[in-house]
Amino acid sequence: MSKHLARTAAVGTVLHLSQAEGGFTLPPLLPRRLLMISGGSGITPVMSMLRTLVDFRYEGRITFVHYARTPEETIFAAELDEVAELPNVDLHVFHTRTGAKRLNELQLRAVAPSYA
Repeated sequence: MSKHLARTAAVGTVLHLSQAEGGFTLPPLLPRRLLMISGGSGITPVMSMLRTLVDFRYEGRITFVHYARTPEETIFAAELDEVAELPNVDLHVFHTRTGAKRLNELQLRAVAPSYA
């Protein structure tokens, strides 16, 4: 949104913003498998959940799918590399400016066949 506003909002445009709303948390009873999907800066709350799972030594299967424009724009890239070494984490990072498609059903079935 910020890039859109920077390109299109006229000087003097007034924006009315409110607090973030909604619940975006891990479920109280964790399932045996988790699918986490994020894009761009939306990775921030998902990384918080992932860190919590790692800290609590969650033993279930985690499939983490993240989309970024380029490798250089992948937020938390070094930490994601570390998490990818965990035996219960399947990490998939897609770079949309270097040829990867945006999220679609075919791609999701390939990386997380049991997502449904």
